[in-house]
Amino acid sequence: MKILRWLIFDADGTLFNYEAAEEIALGRTFRAFSIPDTLQNHELYRKFNSALWDRFELGLVTSVKLRELRFERLLKAIGIDADPQALSTRYLQELGNLAPLLPGAREIVAELAPDYGLVLATNGISDVQRRRLALSGLERFFEAVVISDEIGVAKPHGAYFDELFRRIGEPSRRRAMIIGDKLSSDIAGGVRAGIRTCWFNPSGEACSDEIQPEFEISDFRGLRAILRRIELG
Repeated sequence: MKILRWLIFDADGTLFNYEAAEEIALGRTFRAFSIPDTLQNHELYRKFNSALWDRFELGLVTSVKLRELRFERLLKAIGIDADPQALSTRYLQELGNLAPLLPGAREIVAELAPDYGLVLATNGISDVQRRRLALSGLERFFEAVVISDEIGVAKPHGAYFDELFRRIGEPSRRRAMIIGDKLSSDIAGGVRAGIRTCWFNPSGEACSDEIQPEFEISDFRGLRAILRRIELG
């Protein structure tokens, strides 16, 4: 019997190339509303978006409010009069039609699916994530897809992982490992939930002193090596 039974994958930044999709979707949205499609405006958007997602993980802002507020703050900062709700709607439409994967993502998911139960765990927006997952062709490999937008609680909160484990039949948590790129949600959440943690860190960022993953990888070859090591004891 395998020591690990369940592998829990984050979506954006782990399997999906979110930065590439965001860049394209944002550019298309800006041009549709005659907003200058400049590097400065992209960077401003990312600053506001990142700060709001951090607040979302802490439960300080809702997903619905986040979608509009990031554009409201951007428009105010650049002095353009436009409807932030309309921008948000167009942006999410564009984003949902883009599903680029990171190198090796398709191969690792297809390779592991016969031997492990795979779960997709994301804090993303429901309709966007569902469309992107279907477009990517990865949907068929996952036994469960858990989206914070659908269950009303986000990683890293314990209730998110409680619901995830309820959906897969409450297996032993030591037989599960989360693989994700974000220390504050994926790894911190995994630690709190009592499961193994694997930090996907292709850019070589410094690890936080407060959040320590059990494993760290820079690509999916590293994940294969870790799984072999675990199974060999």
